[in-house]
Amino acid sequence: MSLGLATSLVANDHIVVLDSQSDGVDRLLVVNSDKPTTVNQVKLGMNTQLISGTNGIRSYVSTENRSDETHVRSGRLVDVNLQSGESSVIAENADFPEWPGLPPQSQVVLSSDGTRFFALKRRTFGINKDAFWISTFDLKSHSWLPGTVPFLTCTGAQLLTPKNGPDLVLVCGGERTVHSIHINDKGQATTLESQRMQGSSTIKNVNNGLAFSGVMPDGHSLTIISRDGGLIKLDSTSGTIIFENPKQTQKVVESRGLYVATSAGCITPDGKHLFVLGNEIGDATDRNRFLLVYNLAEGVLETVHKLQVPLWALALSPDGKRLYGTAPWSGEVKMYDPADGSEQQTINLGGSPSQILIRNGL
Repeated sequence: MSLGLATSLVANDHIVVLDSQSDGVDRLLVVNSDKPTTVNQVKLGMNTQLISGTNGIRSYVSTENRSDETHVRSGRLVDVNLQSGESSVIAENADFPEWPGLPPQSQVVLSSDGTRFFALKRRTFGINKDAFWISTFDLKSHSWLPGTVPFLTCTGAQLLTPKNGPDLVLVCGGERTVHSIHINDKGQATTLESQRMQGSSTIKNVNNGLAFSGVMPDGHSLTIISRDGGLIKLDSTSGTIIFENPKQTQKVVESRGLYVATSAGCITPDGKHLFVLGNEIGDATDRNRFLLVYNLAEGVLETVHKLQVPLWALALSPDGKRLYGTAPWSGEVKMYDPADGSEQQTINLGGSPSQILIRNGL
């Protein structure tokens, strides 16, 4: 696989990219940025998802394996060594009969202490209504815990694992609720707090629901962005809202004729800024042509940059000095200066790069 470099990088970033090829099989690529070569390439299954919370040389993915003979699709959790390129399946469909593969809408997150996976699965049963339940996989015993957590109906759900406070936070955009959850060693759940965003017009409904939710560097406060640009910051421990749409960010986004994309955003290590992607209202291509920069200290939409190439997902380097974006339509990874949004580097991968992680010095 050949890589093209537009300009040089100073830092030794390792770019971990999920790439979908024309044969329908996903591959995980580890690319060295200062010497643009592919360090490792791991062949996976279909509908692969990079699992949040990974660090160091280890990464985890959820993927689907389809039998060419029976056409049966089964869900898998895979442990990938980013340094050696070796991978091993740690859980399959047989370990969890209720899990007929993980569709792209499902979420799997790693606990803040790195010992458990929480899988949020959904089943659609009506128009714009989904039933969610949560299951726990223990990494020490490599087994699913017997307790599952049947949850209330929810629309626009996102699952987070704060470093401080509850084990899980479930954000339901359509219902404007935030649920703080503790999971015991048997996989059983206790809801510590359910907070409704009273009177909130920031998150309107499933069509104008969640675009991004993330844990702040302090480990317990959360930032939520709605598709129409509204900004909420809340405390995951108490469920109380710290601020909501303080500087009318929603009106600013709408006045520009934009909406916030539902692809991954990223918060700077100092917690001062959030980068998300956006698009123009009425653009039928649904390609993200704008980079939106929120100032989280002041609660304002600070800057909007027009992108030369539409992007799918974003990731910051660990020191926060380089912003990367995947461009699946052109088969590239772009690197930007977070300070001014200027494009600094292009790495040509081919294929269709989508999800992305950044590591230093594997």
